[in-house]
Amino acid sequence: MVTTTDTPPTGTRSSLLPLVVLSLCGFTSVTTELLPSGLLTRIALDLGTGIAGAGSLTSAYAAAIVLTVLPLTPAVML
Repeated sequence: MVTTTDTPPTGTRSSLLPLVVLSLCGFTSVTTELLPSGLLTRIALDLGTGIAGAGSLTSAYAAAIVLTVLPLTPAVML
């Protein structure tokens, strides 16, 4: 006799939540790193610098994200 239930097995939902949160954090950080690339000319004009200077600034921001996210990820995933 085969029985089916509509509820997921115990623990499935709670183990999926950290993965969803981590995925959303990754999406947000990558989006904030890549978004300024399309706006480099406007950023350079607003800062009064060249496009290369604005690009270096966004690269430094991306490097800071990489250096801070890697150590913080295990700390958050308790």
